[in-house]
Amino acid sequence: MGFIPEEISKGKMRVVLLAGEKVLVEQHRGLIGYETEQILFRMSNGMLMLEGQQMVITSFGAFDAVVEGKIRCVRLEEDEE
Repeated sequence: MGFIPEEISKGKMRVVLLAGEKVLVEQHRGLIGYETEQILFRMSNGMLMLEGQQMVITSFGAFDAVVEGKIRCVRLEEDEE
C-alpha cells in the first residue's frame, strides 16, 4: 500500500502558490465569489480569499481549482468555534 498524503486522506486543504502567478487550491468546498481582483473559496474550516489583478480560474473541479493572474494576497479566514 502506498503513502497517501494527509491532506488527501483527512480532507485537509492545501494551497500552493507558484511565483505569485498561479495558485493551486485543493480540497475546497465550492466557490463563494469570483471577480478578477478577488476570488473566494469555501473551505472545510472557513474561507480562502485570493486577491490580485487579472485573476482567472483556469481549472475547476469538485475538490480542486487553479487560479492564474497577478496574485498579491492569499488569506485564510477561519470559522470561529
